[in-house]
Amino acid sequence: MATAMRFDFLFDQERKLLSIGYRVLEGSLDPNCYDLLASEARLASFVAIANGDIPARHWFRLGRAVVRVRHGAALVSWSGSMFEYLMPIARHARARRQPARADQSSRRAQSAGVWQETRRAWGISESAYNARDLERTYQYSSFGVPGLGLKRGLGENTVVAPYATALAAMVKPHAAVLNFARLEKVDARGRYGFYEALDYTARRLQDGEPFAIVRAYMAHHQGMTIVALANTLLDGLMRKAISRGAAHQGDGAAVAGADAA
Repeated sequence: MATAMRFDFLFDQERKLLSIGYRVLEGSLDPNCYDLLASEARLASFVAIANGDIPARHWFRLGRAVVRVRHGAALVSWSGSMFEYLMPIARHARARRQPARADQSSRRAQSAGVWQETRRAWGISESAYNARDLERTYQYSSFGVPGLGLKRGLGENTVVAPYATALAAMVKPHAAVLNFARLEKVDARGRYGFYEALDYTARRLQDGEPFAIVRAYMAHHQGMTIVALANTLLDGLMRKAISRGAAHQGDGAAVAGADAA
């Protein structure tokens, strides 16, 4: 299934970037492109280059702008979420190299300051939050740390997603264990694992309520949790498997060279 995927039709030949999608009814690419290295989309770039669908030089078109944070520098992402920085390193080993320090800086930025001072759990990422539609379905949005993301209004919401802690375990396991304990202490763990999120945003809370638990489970977030914990406990098992698969493809060496650069 993986090798059957093709990405060449999503490649913008002029900008050397992957479009965010293909408009089937119009028969054209969406004019917007993924253009940041600190993005989950770099996994698609990795796979597409390894499959020979797009040239390796595309990797160098992904933006590497950095911002100063408390513990160093961090790559700029769209929303400053844990998902954008850490989900890709759950999938392939080469991704740990070039952006590793900036990814860890983003994790530190999330766990520092007010989160430690108030003894709250940390870990901000895109997730469902404490708002429902007419069918009582939780709404979903991207959340992140102001200053790390380009998206406006990041400081208007405070939503903690437990799956972000699992991702952080790959780079800071001890801190992640402590954070899981904080989450469990406030009843954020349910029958099937940790709930989707804790929403601390005041305008969505009832009077006197410190936070609201988003009592839902999302399969893709549970899946990321399982993969991240497997990597943490089993010495990067999934990263090694996926990297071996990429190395068997035509341009695997080119991807490795681009990543190391």
